[in-house]
This record gives sequence, C-alpha cells and structure tokens, in this order.
Amino acid sequence: MIETISAEELARDPGYPGMVPGHVAQTVYYAPFKKLTEPDLEGFWVLEYRWPNGCTPYGLMFCELALTWAMQYASHHSPLPPTNGYDMRVAGTHLFGSELALDSAAILEARDQRLVQRLPRFVDDFDDIWSQEIDALMAANRLIETYETSGRSPEEMGDYLVYTREHVRWSWERHFELMYLLLINHAGFYDLCTELSIPHADVATFLQGYDSRISQGDRALWQMVDLVREKDLTQWFTSTKTYSDLLTRMRTAGGEAADWTDSFDQFLDEWGWRTETVADPLSPSWIEDPAPVLKSIGTYLVSGERPDFNAKRKAAEDDRENALEATRSRLSRAEQREFDQTLDSCRKANFLWWNEDHNFYIDYRTAIPMRKAALGLGQALDLADPEDTVFCFYPELLALARGETRWNELSAQVGERKDYYWSWRERRHQIPKFLGVPPESLSDPILTELDGFTPAFLETLKTEGSATVLKGMPASRGSATGPARVLQGADDIHQIQIGDDQGGTLSHAAIVGREYGIPCVVALGNATARIKTGDTLALDGTTGKVTILQRAQL
Repeated sequence: MIETISAEELARDPGYPGMVPGHVAQTVYYAPFKKLTEPDLEGFWVLEYRWPNGCTPYGLMFCELALTWAMQYASHHSPLPPTNGYDMRVAGTHLFGSELALDSAAILEARDQRLVQRLPRFVDDFDDIWSQEIDALMAANRLIETYETSGRSPEEMGDYLVYTREHVRWSWERHFELMYLLLINHAGFYDLCTELSIPHADVATFLQGYDSRISQGDRALWQMVDLVREKDLTQWFTSTKTYSDLLTRMRTAGGEAADWTDSFDQFLDEWGWRTETVADPLSPSWIEDPAPVLKSIGTYLVSGERPDFNAKRKAAEDDRENALEATRSRLSRAEQREFDQTLDSCRKANFLWWNEDHNFYIDYRTAIPMRKAALGLGQALDLADPEDTVFCFYPELLALARGETRWNELSAQVGERKDYYWSWRERRHQIPKFLGVPPESLSDPILTELDGFTPAFLETLKTEGSATVLKGMPASRGSATGPARVLQGADDIHQIQIGDDQGGTLSHAAIVGREYGIPCVVALGNATARIKTGDTLALDGTTGKVTILQRAQL
C-alpha cells in the first residue's frame, strides 16, 4: 500500500527555497496563483494531471499565465456565465486546481445577456474566426520560435524573455476564450440529447470523423515509418541502444540512411514544433531533441503493423452516420427538427475537432520559446549548464538579464531547488488526487466536460482504493481485455505497445479513441492508484466499466 502524503503536510511545505508570493503572482485577473496553505484545505482541490513531473520555478510562470490568468480572463470575455475560471495552488512542486466561484447574481445576468448576443454569431462565423486565429498564431509562433539566441547579450535575451512571457499569455487567452464558447455550445447539445433520452456516450460519436492537424501529424509520422521500411533501414532502429545520436550516425553512414535523415528533417520542420509534455521548460521540443519520436518509430517498426488510416477514418464516419440514423429513427418529426438544428450548430463549431486541431498551434508549442529564452540566457551568461536557468523564477531571470542580479548570488539556491524538484518528482505517486470533500457537482464546463468532473466522477473519488470494478465515462464504444500499462506522464508514452487516462468524453484520449476505433473509458477517479502495470483488465467503452480481472504477480 502506497503511503499518501497528507493534505496538512502539503499545505505546510514552504515551497521552493527562496520563493516569495511575487515570484508566481505578477499577473492577476480575479484571483492570484499562489502556494497552498492550511485555510485552503476547507475547499475542494484536484491534482492537476497535465504536469505529472511537477513544475520548475520558471515553469510556474506558465501556470500563472495560462491556467490562472488566461482562464479567468476568458471566463469574463467569453462570457461564460457560471464561474470565474480556475483558482490554482502549488503544493511542493505539484499543482492543484479548484473552480473559482461566481456568486454575483447581477454579473451572472449580465454575462447571460452578453452570451446570448455573442454565441450565435460565433457559431455561424467559427470557420472564419478559427482561420484568422490560425494565421495570427502561426505568424507569432514562427517569429518567436525562429529567433536566433546564439551570440546574444544578456540584455537582448532579457527582451526575448519578456516577449515569450507575453506570447504565452496571449496564446492562452485565445485558447480558453475559444474553448469556453465552443464548450458552452456543445453543452447545449448534450442537454437536448439528455431531454431526448439519447445516451451520453452517443453524443460525441455524432461529431467524430473530421480531419485535424493532429491526425495529419499521425499520418506524417507513419509515412516516416514507411520510408524506413522502403529503404530497408529497420535495423538502424531495432538494434540501437540509444536514440540520442541515431541521426548523427545515420547521416555519417551516407546513402539511404542519410537520405532518410533529410526527409526526417523536413518532417521535423513541419511537425517537430512540439514538446512531449504541456508547457514544461525542462521538456525539449522534437526540434531540439528528436529522441522521443525516434523511439516511437522504433516501437512501430518492432510491432510490424501499419494502421490503415483511410479505413479508420471511413469507419469513424460510418459509425457517426449510422449512429445519427439510428437516433433520428427514434425521434418524432418535431424532435428531429430540434435535434438537427442543434447538431448543425455543433458541426459548425465542432469542439471535438477543434480540441485536437488547436494543440498543433498552442498546447504543444508554447513551452518551446519559454525554454529557448531561459537556455539562451544561460548561454549568454556563460553558465556551465544553461538549463539551470529553469530553476529560477521569471523575475529572477529578468534581473539576471538586466544585470540587477549576478549568477553567484543565485547559484547555491538553484542547487537547492534542483534537489527540491527531484525529491517531489519522486513522490508524485504519493500525492493525493484531491484535497477536501468532493462537492455534489461543479459548474465550469472545462472541469465537467473536458476534465470529466461529472457528479458520477466526483462520487468515484469517495470510493476506497481497493475496488476492483471501476466506473468511468464511456468515451469510445467497444470492449477489450488485456494487460494494463500505467503511465504517469507523457514522458513514458513510448512504453505503450501495440495491443496494450483522467479526462472527460471530450478529452484527447477519448477523441483519439473514437477516431481510431479504440475502446476507451475515461474519468475513472484514482485509476492510476488502483490499477497496476500488468493487471489484467476488462474494459467496456460502451458502459464505462473497467474490471480488474487479475492482479499482476509481483
């Protein structure tokens, strides 16, 4: 039995050595991002699953700007009626989030009126709106990503540091304002389907089968796998013990191996502007370190399989149309008209499609210039390890760049912070999934529909960890039986084998499951604590039930 760290211990932890409130609360909309304290334990807080490794001091800047400022900003500007976005806390190096309540009846009424005026135009014009956002995002991304940091002075890197901070804030304001509007429109479709007794699991099926930048990237990656086989280079990937120097060795070998690396460089230029984790400045992009994607290629080659993407897309489309036909056949004419009208609004502004598509432009990329700015400053300061800069807080980095602080004034504390970070990272499995007593329900659609905090899910949080039958949200229909593989974060994603997540039916895992015909259940509560690698599971993606049939032999 894993010993869980108590809420009181988390609240009493002093935080990173030298951390003060101003380090993480420079930008405030409704409520500041800050350290967890004992009075906070009277509320309900959920462990953030997006940062399974915890956050470095510099990484906390992202939490301040995106999950605190940008969500609170977007809740006002959307305008989303029920909440003021997220309230965020850091405990040790790990994050907890809570719904930021909005109790003013006058503000709720004003937001309702603004939403009624804005939402119809937003839905009708969504194609143009998203197209314009893509143009703006890509122009900003390419400009900031291609900035040359070598040979720059600390002062110049300070300017770039400020630029990257503003880029993160602006990008995530765009992210959450669009997300709230799309979700509130999608929620209206859910409500109608509930009234018409249409199963919750069917709703997302009605909107699947549309191509996104992420699915395009999947196909591009498999084309690189195909090219390895075509050029008879499989041995390079299956016999290597390290991927860190694989490209160098293939280039040096010349011939077909070098030709393949040229094609891979082109692949990276289009698809490599992404990190393995969301907004972690310790995580290099594929451009900087392609080892993770090379490992994935190696895994695919060993499997000997090749997915038929056209067939999977056709199956997703057929499943969608068959589900729609079956549903319409059960409705009266009046119900059909209302159903088709509401479905049409969700097709015009399709959250499920957008929730994958936008990752290419925002989620996977915003840590790249953050990391680049920090490491560039480290190089300008001639540090032995430029990556040490990510263990400084943003105001400290700015002071270093401007000559207001010298590295020898921070270096000892940076060493202490690195030790602190790794000690907490090793204890991640001991951190409780939530603090406080789960409420009966939550109001924010990002929490309920995307992260899966439905009333049923909140109830599972009260279940003892010894349960062998887990009930979650049915996300992709079908059933499967096999061994479990428990991954704590995206860093471990290459461990997944052919044939072998917290989130809602709108989460990325659920969307990918539906698009590729993989049975999927999400929002299982403490699943990563209850299920162990090697346990034999029976999964029913139609009912949302997962049964532990047999425990792994230790």
